[in-house]
Amino acid sequence: METKPLNIKGADTAFRVQKLLKNLIECMSQETLALHAQNQTIAGTMSKEKIRLFATYKAIAAELQNNPDILKTIDKDIQKQLITLMDDFDQTLKENITAIQTGRFAVSRLINRLLTKAREAVGHPNRNYNEKGKLVEQKIQSATFPTQLNEVY
Repeated sequence: METKPLNIKGADTAFRVQKLLKNLIECMSQETLALHAQNQTIAGTMSKEKIRLFATYKAIAAELQNNPDILKTIDKDIQKQLITLMDDFDQTLKENITAIQTGRFAVSRLINRLLTKAREAVGHPNRNYNEKGKLVEQKIQSATFPTQLNEVY
């Protein structure tokens, strides 16, 4: 009776990938929840942890790139579990990216509202600022401002 040789290295790598994916899924889920709850403390902590976990992910990916057949010889059940975890990871990553982008957009809108109110308060609603926060003077090219074109007289 022949038995297949055990793939210890492949099983070890599969276990490390599973553990890492589960940790990343949990971390990104917590960060997404914190962003939805506008809890910047927890979101910041989870973001730092996510960056650390992605560094580990990158190292394992490099290891797998150097030895691409290592996971091909592992047990089929473990392969299925990895595929399921990757699907869960992809979905969680999409949700996390959406939450981050939504948060950035909300902050951007808030900053623009604050700048608009500040401009109105000092009597210069047409002032604009560059990304470094310096005032950018606009040159008036005609006597008619674009905002006046839509006004009803």
